Amino acid sequence: MRTHTQQPIWQRSMDLMVLIYDLTSQSVQTAPLAVQLHRVAVELTDTIADCCGQSITAQQQCLHHAQGLLTAINVQLAQAAQHSPTFRPTCARAQQLAQEIQALISAKLEQLGPGQRTQVR
Repeated sequence: MRTHTQQPIWQRSMDLMVLIYDLTSQSVQTAPLAVQLHRVAVELTDTIADCCGQSITAQQQCLHHAQGLLTAINVQLAQAAQHSPTFRPTCARAQQLAQEIQALISAKLEQLGPGQRTQVR
């Protein structure tokens, strides 16, 4: 069995986290945004690592949570790009990485098969 560090999804999420750290270290003007981006990027890698070795249902839940985190990252990257034009190229690269991770997650979810649906009450 492969560990989480051997999983392409985790490897790409680490690339994204490093890119976000590089982006947010460029300016103290975006300190609140930087803190939020750091937190979500770390949570993304942790969530993906937690998926490894879990039951199919638990993996599906982890991966769905990771998709939500990617959405948050994309929103925050858009805000950073809007805040400072100098951030735009790095934000664009980070958003591209986020899309790659999203595609990897979607492929993994498809591989795992249909998940258990819960009813909203």
